[in-house]
Amino acid sequence: MKIEIVTHCWRYSTLLTYQLSSLVLYPPRQATVLATVFFTESDRATGDVLRYFSQLDKPANVTIRGWSLPREQLLRRAIGRNMAALATAADWVWSADCDYGFGENALDTPGDLLSQSGEDLVFPRFVWSNCLEEAGDDTIDRARGGVRIVGIDPRSFVVMPLDRAIGGVQIVRGELARGFGYRTSDRRQQKPAPRWMRTFEDVQFRRCLGTEGTPIDLPHVFRILHSRRGRVHPDARL
Repeated sequence: MKIEIVTHCWRYSTLLTYQLSSLVLYPPRQATVLATVFFTESDRATGDVLRYFSQLDKPANVTIRGWSLPREQLLRRAIGRNMAALATAADWVWSADCDYGFGENALDTPGDLLSQSGEDLVFPRFVWSNCLEEAGDDTIDRARGGVRIVGIDPRSFVVMPLDRAIGGVQIVRGELARGFGYRTSDRRQQKPAPRWMRTFEDVQFRRCLGTEGTPIDLPHVFRILHSRRGRVHPDARL
């Protein structure tokens, strides 16, 4: 089972550190995982994180690659997602955000469940999330001060049920991704933007597929909440 995780990172290098650390701390035992991170060269902190994890000694079944885009293309999330979808060689493509991470068995369980699934779009029935945004801010602050492997403190995380495949947990069958792309024909969603755009394309993607997705039981998927957001706070660096 091959799984590709597709993430965009614009000034969220600390959150990205948690995500990539989770792949090193809890590598899958059965699946092969490719983490594709879209970034822009002017975001030096994200570039430093990608270089560190790309060069790190990792299990053979975990690959981390940075995919550099011009800033205006990066800031429209559907552009990179579409590129990755059309080019993927994976059995399943997990469109994620860099505030998500993967704990023990989070990426092995999909191999078991997805191999039996006849669905095209699935999502975790629940994720573990900070109970308060302030707790998420503290989680981010603890990882500052140089690139390194960091793990979450699960004591501030609680179960958050999901009822649809929202933007960071859209897991799509690879055949569909290669043939359908990600909002390929939507001119607005494929148009470069001068600032980080609100990410409504995941709603439109579900509508095009005619499904909200099918929930599956994936353990130890976590999400770090935070009080500052790039689209609202242009100077935010998380």
